[in-house]
Amino acid sequence: MVDPEKQRARGRAKKGYQNTQKDFEFHLNEQLQCLINSAKLFDQGYLCEAKKMATILRLLLHDSKSSISLFTHLGKKNSSFYDSSEGYDPENLLPTLGLLQISLASGGDFQAKLGKKESFKKISFTDWWEEPVMTVYRSDYLLPIGKDAINNENAMHKISRFNLVYDMSNKDGGAHVDTGLTEAYADLTKYHDKGSIGTIDAHGKSKKFPTPIEYCAIRQIAHEVILTINDIFPDAPNLPKVPRTEGLAFVNISITDSS
Repeated sequence: MVDPEKQRARGRAKKGYQNTQKDFEFHLNEQLQCLINSAKLFDQGYLCEAKKMATILRLLLHDSKSSISLFTHLGKKNSSFYDSSEGYDPENLLPTLGLLQISLASGGDFQAKLGKKESFKKISFTDWWEEPVMTVYRSDYLLPIGKDAINNENAMHKISRFNLVYDMSNKDGGAHVDTGLTEAYADLTKYHDKGSIGTIDAHGKSKKFPTPIEYCAIRQIAHEVILTINDIFPDAPNLPKVPRTEGLAFVNISITDSS
């Protein structure tokens, strides 16, 4: 993990205008509204909003050597986050859909679980961000699913919220389209119908559910983050509007056409 204090110090060391607490609070309010709007549109069937949600989540939460998350700027990376997942059980060697549920209507489909915060537990950000919430068979174990795949934990990819947010935003169309995907993300998004998570058509062939599994997972993560922000920043909707430096004066200049 990147040290938040070092990250903030590095940010302050740069020349130019230095963002204030009010600036960061404004950005939080703005990003929260964007996240809520994208979640609503997703629920109305605009599934591509998952890519926007992933990018907003990265901005809010992901620290790296070259970027500082908004939560770090605000000094809130030590907060507890709402966890709606079922948790990872290493003894369960079937695929885990910790953030999702499956609707049996119209032949089956993935859905974000959503839910009320009262039914969720709270955990540290590090555990929330890094612990596995989904598992899927490795693609080289799938055709057919052999003895080793059923009895060997190494046959499963363990996928965290960080994996989902980072891969979608950085590699799969959120803020960037990369030349390839990580193995775990690819096995979850491209091959999960082949014996691990999916349904069977009328001809006995496996097929994917209509809604991409990774889109629903991002929708659920966004739901958890919206609830968490509303707890940490109960006045978020009332945080400052666009900050403007005081003391600037603008002079009205009228130009007359003398021709």
